[in-house]
Amino acid sequence: MTKLKVSLLGLSLLIFGSSVGVADSFDKIKADLANSDCTRFEFISILESSIFDVVDSTEGQAYIASDGRYNIIVTGDQYLFDGVNLYSYSAENNQVVIETLDSGYVKSDEISYITRLDDYYQTMVVTPDRQYRLLRRPGVLGDIPDSMTVWVNSTRMVLELITYLDVNEELNRIVIKNQTVDSKCLENSFEPTFPDSVERIKL
Repeated sequence: MTKLKVSLLGLSLLIFGSSVGVADSFDKIKADLANSDCTRFEFISILESSIFDVVDSTEGQAYIASDGRYNIIVTGDQYLFDGVNLYSYSAENNQVVIETLDSGYVKSDEISYITRLDDYYQTMVVTPDRQYRLLRRPGVLGDIPDSMTVWVNSTRMVLELITYLDVNEELNRIVIKNQTVDSKCLENSFEPTFPDSVERIKL
């Protein structure tokens, strides 16, 4: 084999390796998320708006079940999907909007995709055990990012940071402060428990 052929072979292996990579900590993290009954995240959501030249951050927590149910709380607002109804609660207005979703699975996919990344995205390794580029698979529907960059903590075996551009081409960063997986969901986490005085609006 000539030196040129050896060099081309080495280059192709380097490119292939950086695009697909070998099994590393991210594969284990994705498998743990996909195989858990429920996953809890504590996070900070940061939006950097180039249009308004502002940086807005909010803290939140999310409890996501493998069957698509979720309970998300962000600075006083709550979004709860019990598998049939979506409850959008505003503490400030003491009001909850209730929607019965015929296509609830689509809405839940737009939240729960984070626990089943391999179903929605192809993974390219940027830095093994640290940084990855995710591209949405052909044919995947739903209001989810077309691409994301993900950082992981290979010591704690958790997601650490997710960044993506939204439909307005503004940078979104999700800083994950804590991530825990449960082999069995806490079922009462998906039961609506709003104040008796809350105004209920059913769509």
